Amino acid sequence: MKKLRRKMIFIVFLSVVFVFVLTLIIVKVSLGSYNSAQADSMTLIISTNNGTVPKIQEYENFYENFMDALSQFALNEESAFSTRYFVVYLTEDLQIKKADIEHIASVDEETACEMAMDVISSGAEVGYTDDYRYRIAEGTGGDILVIFLDCSESLKFQNVITTIFLFISVGFTVLITLIFSVCSNYVLKPFAENSRKQKQFITDAGHELKTPLAIISANAEVLQYKNGNSEWIDNITGQVHHMGELINDLLTLSKMEEFDGSLELESVNLTEIANETLDNFREVFNKKNVTMDTSIAPDIKLNGNLRQLRMLISILVENASKYVSESGLLKVSLQNSGKHTVFKISNTAQIGDDVNLKLLFDRFYRPDSSRTSGSGGHGIGLSIAKQIASLHGGSISAKRVDDGICFTVEISNNIKIKNKPTGEK
Repeated sequence: MKKLRRKMIFIVFLSVVFVFVLTLIIVKVSLGSYNSAQADSMTLIISTNNGTVPKIQEYENFYENFMDALSQFALNEESAFSTRYFVVYLTEDLQIKKADIEHIASVDEETACEMAMDVISSGAEVGYTDDYRYRIAEGTGGDILVIFLDCSESLKFQNVITTIFLFISVGFTVLITLIFSVCSNYVLKPFAENSRKQKQFITDAGHELKTPLAIISANAEVLQYKNGNSEWIDNITGQVHHMGELINDLLTLSKMEEFDGSLELESVNLTEIANETLDNFREVFNKKNVTMDTSIAPDIKLNGNLRQLRMLISILVENASKYVSESGLLKVSLQNSGKHTVFKISNTAQIGDDVNLKLLFDRFYRPDSSRTSGSGGHGIGLSIAKQIASLHGGSISAKRVDDGICFTVEISNNIKIKNKPTGEK
């Protein structure tokens, strides 16, 4: 449930970030488009007035029907006095005639001419160069006007608005995430309680089922003693054994899911565990004429739970022994890889098209073509293996190889051993 809570908080965080980033982009683009439209309107007015900003009365008298509504919107009573701009006049063959810098103080004539030639060479009729919006237009008498409008104030305003919105977005993102972090405990409380009851039911049912199974097993032994072996008694004994293993696996998985962070750790020699497990199953592989190819690095030690790591290796080796093909090949490797210890086991096998490797580690997943009741599995072992790997800061995965399947387990080398209570051995 803690993992689910963390995932929900992370999803909320990403959702809020996405919304604010999208809004920030929209605000920035909108402001940029508005400023560009206003600047283009003003440069258009300047071009139609042969390089100067007219007084609004003069402009209204000259354009009774307003040639451009947007241009009119950019012009007001103060525009002729507050607009900062300069104009460079060129001949038809692009020779500079003069530069009008009367309406700006930050640019000299030489700089104005250089900027005009740079703009002409760019080939764009309108655009930005530094903080200036420019327009290339035809003037009276065949001249070419290169108009530069100072947009530094509007660009600064745009940047200020964007920065303020950015800080507000960051603040609200943190605030919303914190609020949801607090509220998520209440939201998930019913689910946590339901999960606790389910796990408790599995535990109680498992223990309750063990008693009738023990009675059935004892009665089967009595019948076998009195009447000798028979097909029916063997079936009863086999199914009781199968049911007992299933109950034990369910109880094991339930306990692991209740892990509260107090996993007992010690220094574990994984090399010894791997070799011992392979030795235990060697006879099974020999009966199938399986060729074993092992590459186990010597003396690989890490901090972990001895019982669980032994169970992890045993599950994977047992799984390979069940499904490896006759006269097939088994490959096992154990290597130290930086922050992780990597255990790989692959075997030749007939893997049907219906096998979804992403679902292999889901409990009770048994595709018909590869996992049948005849194989003796009940679809929980790999779920336990996944849980063990997760508790040890690692992961487990499966992939198809040319003639079979390969399982890869990564276990963290950086799990710290907690101090044991005084008096504990």
